[in-house]
Amino acid sequence: QTRPNIKIPEANTKVSFYVDQSLIPLVQPSTSPIIDNINNNNENNDNNNDKTINQHLSRVFQDIFMQLGRVSHLNRLISIYPDYFDRYFATLNTIMRDSGAIPLAWRNYIAIMTAARHTCQYLVSLQEVEFIANGGDITWLDGVSFAPRKLQSLLPVIEILAHQPWLLSVQHIEPLMKGQEASWSLGEFVHVLLIISSYISLCGVVFGRG
Repeated sequence: QTRPNIKIPEANTKVSFYVDQSLIPLVQPSTSPIIDNINNNNENNDNNNDKTINQHLSRVFQDIFMQLGRVSHLNRLISIYPDYFDRYFATLNTIMRDSGAIPLAWRNYIAIMTAARHTCQYLVSLQEVEFIANGGDITWLDGVSFAPRKLQSLLPVIEILAHQPWLLSVQHIEPLMKGQEASWSLGEFVHVLLIISSYISLCGVVFGRG
């Protein structure tokens, strides 16, 4: 049984199968030198912008390498969006590495506890390296029970923020700041919340990008 002959229209010649082609005026591409000049300028500007962005990213990568000894795959991935990457890196640098009341190794350990809540081994591994580099007690990595009680007290808050953040209330926060020997100051606790929320969102980025 032979197939019927089917006439296939030429590509880019038919605007619609329901409208007479003769009713639609044919528009020729413009050959105006003014338009050509604009297009050439746009291409040059794009090339210059790309060059500027690449130079800037190169400097940022150098800063990251000098701080951490490596440029992680996560940083390379996020740098695909240069404007966002600038703000992301500056913010995370302030939260995790600038001066503050919470020791650097403690910040890394809070990030480890947060990433571990979502079983994000990639972020846990990155933060373990920084934790050790910042002088953290390696025995803490054997489990949260080896860490100070002040850090252990954050586990309920991390659990709530990781899964049902809208349920966090004064009843969860107040015991951490009052009436305990290992209590958190207001400034410290705000910093803690910044670390937890940052690494909860980073877990989503890591899992989302595979």
